[in-house]
Amino acid sequence: MTTYIPHLTLPSFIFEKPAASVLLPVALGTAVGYSTRPKETQNTYLALRQPPLRPPPWVFGPVWTMLYGAMGYAAFRAWSTAMNSFDAKKVLLAKQGATLYTIQLALNLIWMPLFFSLKRPIAATVDIVA
Repeated sequence: MTTYIPHLTLPSFIFEKPAASVLLPVALGTAVGYSTRPKETQNTYLALRQPPLRPPPWVFGPVWTMLYGAMGYAAFRAWSTAMNSFDAKKVLLAKQGATLYTIQLALNLIWMPLFFSLKRPIAATVDIVA
């Protein structure tokens, strides 16, 4: 069972505004993407053994931008729907969900530096499984 852990959860004002909910993960994902030296990342990616139907490297940036934006919007919708409810259980579930979302976002953001910058594929695998 998950509990609401305020110091591990993004501030509530992030979840209350759709623009903040969408832009925060997009901005963080973009910052992480650019901080991992894109040219080296692309070279490392191309050096990996590739499956036959792999997407081209240029697809990852736009797709992850959309995914981060969608995750942020989903977090906004879950939070705002529950917080407008008079049901205490829904409010508690939204707070627990916000904690899980924050932890998931942090784990998601550290995968790329673990795998590409630090060249730690085992640590990156542990991160993504967590």
